[in-house]
Amino acid sequence: MTEKEALSKEINYYKAPEITYKEHTRSLTGKDLIHECNQIMEEDNNKDYTQFGPTSFKITRKVADIKAYALEHPNEIIANEFKFSGIFTHFGASKYGEVKAIVIVVPELERYIVTPIY
Repeated sequence: MTEKEALSKEINYYKAPEITYKEHTRSLTGKDLIHECNQIMEEDNNKDYTQFGPTSFKITRKVADIKAYALEHPNEIIANEFKFSGIFTHFGASKYGEVKAIVIVVPELERYIVTPIY
């Protein structure tokens, strides 16, 4: 959402996201990326279902295509890992909050994996 869109919705406290910290932590080979994908898939499989009204669902991260790409390039550097932190608008009582995440970027696939840091 832009500030103009927020204004049109009469949300006067909206601010555009502000990145407060970013760091390139490492470059990943295909083998490293396979390991990360396996960990994510295991974490997602072990998650409990969330109940939302009459429906239950599980939020997962789609990484099968990234893992398949990594299997084709096991010894090449194919991804980069970053740590990010930023201030985002929350539409609730606190209005603003800092969010931290580890982001793995796979440029050839134009894909990324976001893992929140709590």
